[in-house]
Amino acid sequence: MPFGSNDAGLIVSRYGVSKQYKESMVFVLKGKVYTKSTAALLICWHLSGFWPILSIFLLIPTPIRDFFYDIIARNRYRWFGKCESCVTE
Repeated sequence: MPFGSNDAGLIVSRYGVSKQYKESMVFVLKGKVYTKSTAALLICWHLSGFWPILSIFLLIPTPIRDFFYDIIARNRYRWFGKCESCVTE
């Protein structure tokens, strides 16, 4: 959800998420806040299919993972394109 949405605003105020993560992924699990690569990999852990395998990257130190997360985040639209709307079934 967008950081400025009402739901996101509640999460920010309830869990004290820093505004520095405005452009990042934030994941709250059992009252604990995770950001950037840790958030992405924990989400993968909770998905079905092959996605949980990616959580092995949690073994890599956070600063190294977040370095690559930032590179992917900066270039994601150039590499993967941008959709104007979500795909619905």
